[in-house]
Amino acid sequence: MQDRSKRCYIYTRVRTGMQAEEGYSLADQKLKLEERAASLGMCVVDTFQEEGASGKNIDERPKFKEMMARIENDAENVGYRRNEIIERE
Repeated sequence: MQDRSKRCYIYTRVRTGMQAEEGYSLADQKLKLEERAASLGMCVVDTFQEEGASGKNIDERPKFKEMMARIENDAENVGYRRNEIIERE
């Protein structure tokens, strides 16, 4: 099995339609994260995305909680490291 430090999940989220219209769409985020993962030689195991989810309240983010549970259960041998790589201009 591949080294856990080289396996990753992608998580994307937008809270409002306005964010999506201003260049932070789920598809744009996913593309940037896939490019970043490739540049680091990482294999994307799965992608989780949420639309209309607040960043402040984890209870409103079921896909995030699902992703974290899979990490904790070692479902796909993915290590955990938070990396916010999308910079807002």
